[in-house]
Amino acid sequence: MALPAPSDLPRPFEVDALNQRAHSLRHQDTRQALSLCHQARDLALSIDYQNGLAEGAYLISLCRFILGEGDDVLDQAWQAHSLFQSLGDRRGEANALNLIGNIYSRQSRSADALENFQRSLDLRRAIGDQAGESGSLNNIALVQRDNGQFPEALESLFASLEAAETVPDPESAAYALHNIGSILAEIGDHAHAQEYFQRGLALNQQTNDRALESTILLELGRALAGLGDHSAALDRLQHALALSQQTGNLNDQGLAWLALGITQAETGDHPRAGASLERALALVRQTEDVSGETEALLAQGQNALAQGRTEQAISLLHQALTLAERHVIQPQVGKIHRLLSQAHEQQADPAKALEHFRAFYETEQRVMGVETQRRIRALLGGAEVQQARREADAERRKRHELAYALDAAQESDRQKEQLLAQLHSQAETLKQLAREDGLTSIANRRWLDIQLAREVERASRFGHPLSIVMLDLDDFKSVNDTCSHLVGDEVLRSVARLLRDYTRTVDVIGRYGGDEFLLILVETPLDRAQTVCETIRAALAGYGWTQVHAALKTLTVSVGLCGLTAGDTAQTLLARADDLLYRAKRQGKDQISVEG
Repeated sequence: MALPAPSDLPRPFEVDALNQRAHSLRHQDTRQALSLCHQARDLALSIDYQNGLAEGAYLISLCRFILGEGDDVLDQAWQAHSLFQSLGDRRGEANALNLIGNIYSRQSRSADALENFQRSLDLRRAIGDQAGESGSLNNIALVQRDNGQFPEALESLFASLEAAETVPDPESAAYALHNIGSILAEIGDHAHAQEYFQRGLALNQQTNDRALESTILLELGRALAGLGDHSAALDRLQHALALSQQTGNLNDQGLAWLALGITQAETGDHPRAGASLERALALVRQTEDVSGETEALLAQGQNALAQGRTEQAISLLHQALTLAERHVIQPQVGKIHRLLSQAHEQQADPAKALEHFRAFYETEQRVMGVETQRRIRALLGGAEVQQARREADAERRKRHELAYALDAAQESDRQKEQLLAQLHSQAETLKQLAREDGLTSIANRRWLDIQLAREVERASRFGHPLSIVMLDLDDFKSVNDTCSHLVGDEVLRSVARLLRDYTRTVDVIGRYGGDEFLLILVETPLDRAQTVCETIRAALAGYGWTQVHAALKTLTVSVGLCGLTAGDTAQTLLARADDLLYRAKRQGKDQISVEG
């Protein structure tokens, strides 16, 4: 076989080598990578090497995007896409579409971002590029997260993780783990978020992706701050900032300064926090990161509010709200309304405080309503993290903050008797909603959490017995599917009434979520609690369900029962009861699974 002439091959090979080197350095030293792909593009032009030219053009736009340089990056990315398309290079075309989606996503142009991520995903699936498929799914999930679609985002991320582990591709898997952690942190489950970040960091050690290491460290720092460990949080955030400065990624630098500023404010160092947040705002604006700009303005408003600069805080928060509403960044909309409610409390303006409080509550229900929480718990349970079924810590904290904000509004307006009376009536309604499940009129999840913590503490202090019961209707889905959701709702109300009939007034009963109920049997040892459970199980099985609907012949329940032991917390007690409930399910349903 004849060997190629030396003048024919070395130059294209040199272009490919420069592009490959630039690609490997893009997340380590982006400026050096940019210099290399400029050389590759110029050489490709001089020898009319179209494949090398397309790859070089793509890498230039990618590096400039990472560095946050230029207003024409989107045009350059589309030019690279056109080159790949004309060459029939579907992998290159998919890469360019993914980059274009990232540019749109940073600008909070969600619909455009999703369209191009989906096109990239379709191409990558068509050519069997599972690592690329994982990356596209990751990016789709981030848009869904910013839109407040947390269950959909988790579904995309678990699919991304599966694709990455199939290859296997540790870098793509690390990205998926990081993004799952970021969603758990967003809904307040910082403990489980920390676990995912640590797994992502461990996987990323197998790669040279220092930019991802910086991003994970940043989110890990924020999770540690959420857990109250501010010293460790600041250490991780400083490390993340140093890495982002090494790689030259301006957007990552802006987000690192933002996280530092938020954490410094939480520790009471408001002047330093203000300086950090100013730097963050300048950087995210430079990179056109609308979500980052919104969060930076929100954080500045919160920092001003903490220092009593209420007018400044309101101005900053309204700027943030305008951006968040314009670009439909739902999670941030709710946070901003909550802070505006607090700001108007400080100004003794209860009417505006209540207006923002209501807007916050409505947004919160859309983003983290009961059905959303159920879907998230199911997804996490399928991923063997059943403990993530607890309601998010942030959700509970926000509820407490809402109660505090409303109480403060009432206190600040005592001089206006007529308005005070109106606010008091509204406050009582909201407090009832905060305690009571709207469908069954028994205690809701939040009130159960408060009462269980109180009863565990009391029983432990005085050495009194305490039993708890987790009760779940067997095959309840078939009731909804066969008889309608309206019938299903009436079944739940009937169960609640039966539970009230067969328990004492001192006991606490509530709807834990969906068709699960929790009973807190105070001053009740395990043997007596078992008798109560058997009575309830038999009463439910023998109830005249045909009165509710002719097709309902019988309904059964599975029960998990356990008692307080030394060293127990509310969380450990719940976890054991939950495990016992699922043991009853596995062993055939319509039975009581008792500890011991």
